[in-house]
Amino acid sequence: MPTAAGPAPRPLRRSTRPPAVFPAALNSLLMTQRAATWRLFYWRSAANMNRSISQGFTLIELMIVTAIVGVLAAVAIPQYQTHVLRSQVQRVIGEAGTLKPIVELCLLNGKTAIGAASQGKCDPQATGSSLQATAGNSAPAIAETWTSSGTGVPQVSLSAIEFSTIVATLGNAAGSPLQGAPASTITWTREPTGSWSCRSANIDPKYANSTCPL
Repeated sequence: MPTAAGPAPRPLRRSTRPPAVFPAALNSLLMTQRAATWRLFYWRSAANMNRSISQGFTLIELMIVTAIVGVLAAVAIPQYQTHVLRSQVQRVIGEAGTLKPIVELCLLNGKTAIGAASQGKCDPQATGSSLQATAGNSAPAIAETWTSSGTGVPQVSLSAIEFSTIVATLGNAAGSPLQGAPASTITWTREPTGSWSCRSANIDPKYANSTCPL
């Protein structure tokens, strides 16, 4: 028997809603993209920083460094020159002082004339110094050598009853402030009693040494 027509059934439609796991996957994808973005930003920042470092100093930095170097040079160079001249004075004091034992031995043996030992005279046996003027009598055995090689030796004067002296005159390689007119000198003096004293002359006080005062 025919039946009464009813409403047609609705066709089944497939759901377009994403599966429940999609939000979690999307979040993971977004986190990955963010991480990649930050990595790219970091790499670019590091590259820019390295590029800026490799560009060298700025003009301001160079001017600051130049000013500092200038101040240091203005202070250090004069101090260094003073130190060099003081050391030269100290060296000549020592060179002249090394002749004192030989002078004592000569006086003990009654020798007051300076000359070759083969002639019965006192030979101080001084060594030529590049800081002393080309003069002196305390190296008779090498006089012809040291007078032509830019060196000099002290001038020695002996006396059994008067003062004996060892005088070194600065010259040759000594600093120009020590070679003025008159030149700087170091004098060791022996009293008849046997005591020794040292005095400097024509030397700027800042170059003098306490061992041999002005």
